[in-house]
Amino acid sequence: MPKPSHRGKLAYTFLGADGRDETRQGLRAFLAVSLVPMAVAGYYLVSISEQSLRQESQRIQESLAVGFADTVFNYVTTYKNILLDLAHLEEFTRPGLDSASSSDRQNQYLNRIMQLHAAIMEVSVLDLSGQEVLRKGRFLGASPPKRNFSND
Repeated sequence: MPKPSHRGKLAYTFLGADGRDETRQGLRAFLAVSLVPMAVAGYYLVSISEQSLRQESQRIQESLAVGFADTVFNYVTTYKNILLDLAHLEEFTRPGLDSASSSDRQNQYLNRIMQLHAAIMEVSVLDLSGQEVLRKGRFLGASPPKRNFSND
């Protein structure tokens, strides 16, 4: 059976292989009609995805900032409460008792403060000359050496 001579001419016509200017103009028009809307839609979708990525990254940064602020606020509030507890121990330095009972009472108060607040690692009581009278700490042992802060 002989091959038809028309076979494949449509593909050559669209590709502009036949050398005619009308064919090339038709191909350009066909490409413009099909590719321009696709390019516009692609640009629109990319701009939408860029906006949504910006919004999402801003939302994540805001949530991280809020979490960090809460952590810092809780930390500062906890230490403020600890310092207020330590500052309001009126009986800690009440005069009129002998030094032995005063030292025992101070030792009890410091033990209670260290049991209540795990954040306190070491507490010292100094006299007016800067010499440590009482020193308590979590890792200091039973009788830690006393320090002198008179030159500081």
